Amino acid sequence: MVTNRHSEQSGFISDRAKIDQHAAISPTARIYGAVVIERCAFIDSGVIIGYPSPREQELLRENLEMGNIFDSFDSLIDQCVTSPTRIGPYSFIRSGTVIYSGSNLERAVDIAHNVQLREECSIGEKTRILTGTQIMAAAHVGRGCRLAGTVCNRSYIGHGASVLGHLMHRFKAGLPGYIEPSPRVGDGVLIGRESSVIGGVVVGDYAVIGAGAVVTRDIPTATIWAQNPAIQIGIRNSEEVSSLAKLIAAHS
Repeated sequence: MVTNRHSEQSGFISDRAKIDQHAAISPTARIYGAVVIERCAFIDSGVIIGYPSPREQELLRENLEMGNIFDSFDSLIDQCVTSPTRIGPYSFIRSGTVIYSGSNLERAVDIAHNVQLREECSIGEKTRILTGTQIMAAAHVGRGCRLAGTVCNRSYIGHGASVLGHLMHRFKAGLPGYIEPSPRVGDGVLIGRESSVIGGVVVGDYAVIGAGAVVTRDIPTATIWAQNPAIQIGIRNSEEVSSLAKLIAAHS
């Protein structure tokens, strides 16, 4: 039984959380489980960190079925969260964002308003995640990226990539637990707004995919693609590729 039905009016910080003294956390943030928040991280109002994964939600259901007594609604959630979550130093997380348990954010990750970051994700240093982005479970994102739109489960994104469209499964089956191949995006790639990369596609380093394009096959390195279905329309300027490669290497 949940004995306190009003805990949502204020914030919550788990007793298992480890928070650096120089971190700033809003009084209305909610932090569940063994979360580590490092130096000078900023957690805005209404942010949730350590939200239970589907596996952990099963434990929550078991507690409800058994009629276990908890001091508050938040303590009910907190007790079922087992995977540690890390917020790296100097990261900035804005209001309305939800980060599920087991994710790891490196140094100076910048997350805008109302972002959903699912369980077991890895986000590289100085990556920026724009307002309303959805990053699904076990996605890997490299350093210095810029993300918007949707990133599907188990997607891989290299360093210095701008993914402003959607990385998607083919969705051959709607059954839960059905594992589908995910896109792999190389270093320095640019994927334009409202474009879609579908299935186990490999997008080569420094490739460009124009806004609104639909990609269903592998994209060679440093090529430019557009339209639906996507066709190659050019090759990326070699000086631009060289400059971008040096910039990525300098931040490694």
